[in-house]
Amino acid sequence: MAEPSPIRLPGYQDRLAIFGCTGSGKTVGALWHLSHKKFDVQPWMVYNPSQDSKFDAIENAKQVDLDFVPSKPGLYVANFFPSDKPKLEENLGKVLRKGNVGVYVDEGYLSGSSPSLFDIIIAGRKLSVPVIYLAQRPVEKQGAPIVTIGANSEFVQIYELPRESDWNNILEIIPERHWKRQIGELENGMEFVEKKYHSLYWDRDARKITKLGPVPKVAEIVAKIDSKLRKKRRIL
Repeated sequence: MAEPSPIRLPGYQDRLAIFGCTGSGKTVGALWHLSHKKFDVQPWMVYNPSQDSKFDAIENAKQVDLDFVPSKPGLYVANFFPSDKPKLEENLGKVLRKGNVGVYVDEGYLSGSSPSLFDIIIAGRKLSVPVIYLAQRPVEKQGAPIVTIGANSEFVQIYELPRESDWNNILEIIPERHWKRQIGELENGMEFVEKKYHSLYWDRDARKITKLGPVPKVAEIVAKIDSKLRKKRRIL
């Protein structure tokens, strides 16, 4: 039986932006979202410049280089360094042109050096390139207009943010009228996400903000992903 979810999850074309400081729980939250993807239908590429070991624990994921573009369903993890800018840019461009490949980006500062990543986030929906995009702060940077990314995402999840001023940018993503009606004062949202691993989840099409508690533990999420990948392998 599928586990119930208190929210409407992103579909096979949708973009999800997740903002939160180090230790806020955003990476585990993103992994939880990834665990709901249909790896037997659509391949997913994980771009992991921070070498996050959580992905190493997924035994049935395939470790790949930045010259790899998936042709079959599954989960593919590219561990690399941020200095690999030319290879990253070339790979993301190929993924966009191919279409029907999910893109998971750990640490959104990458978009500052990758125009193709920005192209994917803005235009990838028509080519069935869904996105899970993580960033510490919803701030504008040269080449990485993260507020624009948030505003163009069907779903936005907000964990504790590094600075109080970051919340002003959240109001550019979530219209203030919805915020005031569902959350109240800005301070209410700030106080809620200060609770360990708590977040606010914005569903743009439903115009709904949901308060979320912690997701399951990493080991449980990894086991679910591995189980899905084993089933995918048997089917294929």
